[in-house]
Amino acid sequence: MIPASFVHSIPNIKADFHSFTANDNAFWLTWLVLYLLAGCLSEPYYSHMLDLIKIIKVCTGFSMTRAELKALGTDLYNWCLDYEDHYFQHNPKHLSVMTLASHRLDHLLDDINNTGPPAALWEFVTEWSMGEVARSVTSCVYPFAQLANTLLQQEQLKVMQMWYPDLSKELDYSGGRCNWSRISSAEKYFPEINNQIIL
Repeated sequence: MIPASFVHSIPNIKADFHSFTANDNAFWLTWLVLYLLAGCLSEPYYSHMLDLIKIIKVCTGFSMTRAELKALGTDLYNWCLDYEDHYFQHNPKHLSVMTLASHRLDHLLDDINNTGPPAALWEFVTEWSMGEVARSVTSCVYPFAQLANTLLQQEQLKVMQMWYPDLSKELDYSGGRCNWSRISSAEKYFPEINNQIIL
């Protein structure tokens, strides 16, 4: 049992999935799916999901020993091989199941080695990017078409920046945010505390 004070009320996944946040998805996957899908999801898919839950719990820890990191690398490698066997089945017709998220797990160990445990890192990045995409959808009539166009335009800008590096400054619409010497509205300058800027 998990005390209610540790988690907010999670929406019904069937009726209100659109209102799930990254926190809701993570809590549902790591703590509830184990019981809710037992007996509903056939083998080897249920065991494969349990392996993913184990990986997520290790990754969301606040610290990690070298031995845990080595074991995580083995678990990630085996999980990705099993994913290909269970879902892709080495059949080009099943290529759509080889998503970027599943491929990203191949590089997770390198990311952890470079930046440390992802507990305080990946949820912010996910929420930020998904929030940016969600805010771009304003059409009630054609939301999926608008979402697809937004993602397509973002990727087109990235390709343009790679092809024409000189255009990077012209194509970067966040130029004001790149000026690190400028104080944002959420910060305050305190000259009496050794010229520190505090959020």
